[in-house]
Amino acid sequence: MCLIFVKGAIPREVIGGIIDSNDIKTYLTNIEESFEFAPETHANTLVNEMITSHYDGKSGIRKHILEMTHMANQLRSMDMKISDGFLVHIIMKSLGPNYDPFKTKYNTQKEEWTIQELILRSVEEEERQKAEK
Repeated sequence: MCLIFVKGAIPREVIGGIIDSNDIKTYLTNIEESFEFAPETHANTLVNEMITSHYDGKSGIRKHILEMTHMANQLRSMDMKISDGFLVHIIMKSLGPNYDPFKTKYNTQKEEWTIQELILRSVEEEERQKAEK
């Protein structure tokens, strides 16, 4: 009964790519194997997304930084070495030209910011820019 339900829930275009079985456990394993992808592919996708990401100015800078941090954490879980300092630089690179004075201020300081400091200062800068409008 479960097997009939599972097969009925899969679109016809997809079901042809799955090795058939009369056993639900085997069938689910076959589904999993049919849609597995190499971790390297996912890592490449995340790296590209991080490098090409740009803050849109609408969604909130905190959200943008947290999304970038989430991508970095996913890469770290794949044994990719990403320091917080490097992540801060990637995030700074993703900010638009209206954040250039903010980036300059960061670059002229001797200390590197943590992600939490970046979030705090970025949110303050975002609020300052909103107040000026």
